[in-house]
Amino acid sequence: MEAPFVEEDGVMDRPSVYAQEFRDRAVNLVVQATPEHPSESAAIETIARQLGVSGETLRKWVRRAEVNSAQRPGLTSDQLEELKRLQRDNAQLRRKRGAVLGRALRPDDLPGCAARSSGTLKVGADGSRARG
Repeated sequence: MEAPFVEEDGVMDRPSVYAQEFRDRAVNLVVQATPEHPSESAAIETIARQLGVSGETLRKWVRRAEVNSAQRPGLTSDQLEELKRLQRDNAQLRRKRGAVLGRALRPDDLPGCAARSSGTLKVGADGSRARG
């Protein structure tokens, strides 16, 4: 099993333990075996046991394949990947924006504020402000 890795945005991601070809073959086995079983769940459990994977893992692979082939509603794998990429980009832009705004809001960085920034600003219980 490969170790998790950290992407440049700091988010941990883990590559799959199983090759895509193995997952595809397992899903096909479930599709072929389902008519011979009382339910799809029974077929999934049987195939999972034969392949040495958990039933829940195989069930997720089957559901993902159904979504990707438009047999079930939901976001496809490609759409999910794009959504994750956009969310990472958005988080990175928010961090950069926060850093820029944080620097721009320091009184010493603003023109004409150096004189006003000397001393300590005290805020009273009533919300009043005074330089000390």
